[in-house]
Parts: sequence; C-alpha cells; structure tokens
Amino acid sequence: MPLRIIHTNKTDSATLSVSPSENASFPVANLTTAMRGDVLRTTGVSAQQIRAVWGSAQSVSAAALCQHNLTAAATWRVRLYSDNAFTTSVYDSGTVTAYDSAGIGTLDAITDPSFIGYKNSVLWFSAVNAQSMTIDLTDAANPAGYLSAARMIVGGYTELAYNFDWGHPLNAIDPTTQSTTLGGSLLSQDNGPIKRELQLDFARLAATDRNFMFDLIRTKGKGKDVYVSAWPGATGKKERDYQFAAKLTAWQGVAQPMLNYYGTSATFGEY
Repeated sequence: MPLRIIHTNKTDSATLSVSPSENASFPVANLTTAMRGDVLRTTGVSAQQIRAVWGSAQSVSAAALCQHNLTAAATWRVRLYSDNAFTTSVYDSGTVTAYDSAGIGTLDAITDPSFIGYKNSVLWFSAVNAQSMTIDLTDAANPAGYLSAARMIVGGYTELAYNFDWGHPLNAIDPTTQSTTLGGSLLSQDNGPIKRELQLDFARLAATDRNFMFDLIRTKGKGKDVYVSAWPGATGKKERDYQFAAKLTAWQGVAQPMLNYYGTSATFGEY
C-alpha cells in the first residue's frame, strides 16, 4: 500500500476520559501533547477504556496509540459513534491484537523501557462521521504493573496515488556525544533516546497529491505532528520500522519536472 499520513489529529479537540484507574499524576490529557515524557498511565493492569467526545461530528478513518507499553498479549478495540452518548455505532474494529510482535529480533526487548518509544498501534478503516469514540485496552499480565501511552492520533488519513521513490533511507538518529580522553578512551554521553528519521523523495506526484504535500508542509511546518506509515499493511518488523508519530524536519520545494506531475521531498523525524 502507498504511504499513509494521519494529518489532522482530532484527539486534540476532544474531551477525553479514562476509566477505571487513571493515575492522577499521569492524566489522560497527556495524550494530546507531542511530548514523550507526557504520558497517560493507569494505576494497575485491569481493563481500561479511553473515551473521547467531540462537540460536532468529525470525519475519522484512522486511530493510532503511540509510544505505549503494551505487550504482545495485549488487545485493543476501537469503536466510533455518530452521537455524543456512545449509542449509535458507525465503526467497530472488534477486539484485535494491539501490537504486532512478529519478527522481533534478538536485539529487541518488547518489555524494555527503551523499546516503548518504538511501539505504536494503528487501525485504518473507511471514513465515518463520529462524535464519540471508545478505545478498550486489555493487558492483564503487563510486567510494568500499569498501562501507558504518550500520544493518541485520531482523524482522517491521506494515501498518495503514487508512492515515494525507491531508496527512502530510514535512519536511527543518536543524540549521544563522544569525546576522547588524553589516555585514548572513547567516552559516550547519553543525551536521550535514539529516534528514527525517514527521508522520502516524491518524483511523481499527481496534482491532488501536490496540493496535499504542499498544504502539509505549509500548515504543519516543523512544529505540528502527524502519524506517518510508509508501508501500511506490510505487517511485522517492516511495517513497525516505517511507522511512527512524527514531525517534519526538512523538505524541498515543490517542483514540476514534467507535464501534469510534480516532485518534492520530505523528512519525517520521530519525536
């Protein structure tokens, strides 16, 4: 499948709640911030339900829960309703595995805190108009003793008619600094987690996709976040590697290299 981007996060305009066991020091409102340290955390591992209500109907075709600590045994269920009282269902994912752990390598540790930033769950579906939403989470054996997530991104997504060019390097950006002592030892200073950066070139954009890409650059800039998935549906490690909550970190101007087609490039950095 071509690149997909959840471009407008309806979570930020919703009234959120979680039950039954929200940790007051890590409230559900943290799901509306693009900060790794601002997390929703529960006080235990009992089944939890996140609720969102909007003042008016919103077009929704994707839901992502980002940087969570759910294990391979966890499940989630996303339901959307046309009213604000959670009564008339317009979408129900059913209860599905929350995190595809297939292909986890020997260097990965799914329960290790350093791995949490890498863990995202996403569902794609046909667009519906919704005024309320529930997300049910179960992970009764989570070794952390609680459930947590840093960001929820819910809204419409755009899928380009023509995909990005081959190449598309995926980098691991390490903020660690190094220095050499007089004795020749190489010292490393930990300055935070290693994060991903995805560089995409688009040599053949249709007119509608040109409009979308330029509007994305113009309206999001470097300050607002999106959810990007370069290989949706690929499953396993490939899909996990190429999807994350991101901000644009660099881009090229939109050009027209041939009649009726356009080109640009964009770099998405994990936050």
